[in-house]
Amino acid sequence: MFRKTSLWLMALLVVAVVAVACQPEIQQVEVPVEVTRVVTETIVEEGEEVEVTRVVTEEIMVEVTPVAQEAPEEEEDMEEEM
Repeated sequence: MFRKTSLWLMALLVVAVVAVACQPEIQQVEVPVEVTRVVTETIVEEGEEVEVTRVVTEEIMVEVTPVAQEAPEEEEDMEEEM
C-alpha cells in the first residue's frame, strides 16, 4: 500500500515540476517616463507672505511587464475568407 501511494506521489510531483517548467518567462522592461508636477509653496519673505509656484519636470524609470497578446479567433478568420 505504501509503495503504491509513494509512486503516485512521485508521479504527481514530476507532473507538477514539468507544468511549472513549461510556463512562459516573464520579462520586465524599464521604460523612462517624464513626470511633470506643479509645486506651490507659501514663503514668508521680509514680513510678507509670498506664494511661489514651480513646475518640476523629472524623468523616472518605470518597470513594465508586457501583456500577452490574445490569438485571433478562428471563426472571425473563416468569415473573412468567405
